[in-house]
Parts: sequence; structure tokens; C-alpha cells
Amino acid sequence: MPGRFRKSAAKKEADILCKKGNPLSFLIGRESGDEKRLLFCIVTFDNISVTFRIDGSGKPLYNRGMIEIVKNEKILFEGDSVTDALRDRSDKYSLAGYSSAVAGRLSSLYPSLQVECYNRGVGGDTSSDLLRRLPADLEEVKPTVFSLLIGINDTWRRFDSGNRTSAEKYGENVEKILNAAEEYTRKIIILEPFLLDVDPEKKVFREDLCEKIFVLREIAARHRTEFVPLNGIFAEACCRECPQVYSYDGVHPAAAGHALIAEAWLQRVYAGKSYQGVKI
Repeated sequence: MPGRFRKSAAKKEADILCKKGNPLSFLIGRESGDEKRLLFCIVTFDNISVTFRIDGSGKPLYNRGMIEIVKNEKILFEGDSVTDALRDRSDKYSLAGYSSAVAGRLSSLYPSLQVECYNRGVGGDTSSDLLRRLPADLEEVKPTVFSLLIGINDTWRRFDSGNRTSAEKYGENVEKILNAAEEYTRKIIILEPFLLDVDPEKKVFREDLCEKIFVLREIAARHRTEFVPLNGIFAEACCRECPQVYSYDGVHPAAAGHALIAEAWLQRVYAGKSYQGVKI
């Protein structure tokens, strides 16, 4: 059955060329009033829309960053131990893991932008824990870019302490987290939680985690955020290397794991006029 689109998704006046296919619908146009005359393409499948920038020939530029990094950005990285990565919590500027890699790359490539990065990940946090402390973090940092990676502990607590968080409850928490973040910025990057096949005892996590990942993907589509499918990215990487290269326990990244996360994150942003993801 053909997909459907809403013209309101374009958000700007545009000259529209609509080509309906099966099962996709396409909405293609030029943003009026933009001196770059930048083309865009909105592709809708089963009522979920994804926007791509497209070049002058009309070909979508897939895997190009959609968030522009501008001068004096404040990037807030939120999450659990994967984001925390043993940062120094006594130092509000302390970075670690993939947040440190992202900050280093942006600083080396675009020093004049003076981007500030803040890591507020807390080891052991579930989505409920993050939701409780988030208002204080947002008020402190006042981010212009918000990065979220949360969920593995919502699964883990079910198996180590019997504290089960349903996929529905997880989704409710994430919705509230995003609603709070959107009071400060619309530049949001969601990274999905992941599990590598390293520890046989954690294999039981997978079904529970996958339910949450599906919910998270639906939420990202509704909020039109950038999305990093880390579970899939790590699965692909583990077809080429042993999982232990990326994580010692299947959850916490090793150096190579953090580098992979940072690379995927940077591909969702751009600086300047290239509209190309930043390469690490």
C-alpha cells in the first residue's frame, strides 16, 4: 500500500514535486528564501518520515549529517556508564570515552567554532534515573545540542535485581526526556543501546533490549531527531572483528568501541557548507 506524507512536514514554503511510489512516497522541493537554494527530500514509509538533503541532480545524500555545528555550540552528552566512561565527576568539564573523542575531533577540525562539550553520563542509570536528574543538567549546561544514549540498564536491572522496566515505560521515559531537552534545543542525536555477544550470561538480555530499541526508533522518527543505530553498527563491526575488540563484557566499550561510537556520532553532524558528516 502506498505510503503517505503530509505537506506540513516540509515546514517551509517550497515548490513541490510529488512522486508516489509503492510503498514509498517522496516529497522533493527547494527551501524558499535560502540563498543556498538547498534541496531537500522527505521520504515516508508506513507514516514514518525521514528527511535527506539532496544535491542538484536530485540524488539523496544518504549518511550525511543533518545537524549543523555552529560557533559556541554547547553539546550535552547524557546517558549511563557507556557515556560516563569513568569521567571525573568532580570536574564539570571532564570528558571520557566517545564524548572525549567527539570533542577532540571537533576542536581539531573547527577550533574557531569554540564548541563546548559536557559529559553528564552516570554509571548505573536507567531511563527513570536520568529523567529525575535531567532538569538540573539542562539548566546547568543549557545545551544547544543534546545527545542521548540510555537503555541498557533498563534491561539489566530486570535480570540482576528483578526490577523490570517494560518497553512501554521505557518509551514514556524517553519521550519525557526528549520533551525536556526540546525546551532548550531541537538539535538532538539519539544513540540506541546495544549488546555485543561477549558474555554468554547476557544473551538473555537481547529479547528485552530489542523491544526497547524498536520503541526508541519509533520515538526518534516522531521527534525527527538524528538517530545512530548502534546495535546494528556494532553487529556489522563484529562480523569483521571479534566482539572483544569493542567491549570486554558486551556492554561497556573498549577504546575501539568508543572510537566506533564517536565516528557514528560525527557522521550525523556537519560544519561549514559541506553538509558532510565529520570523519574521525
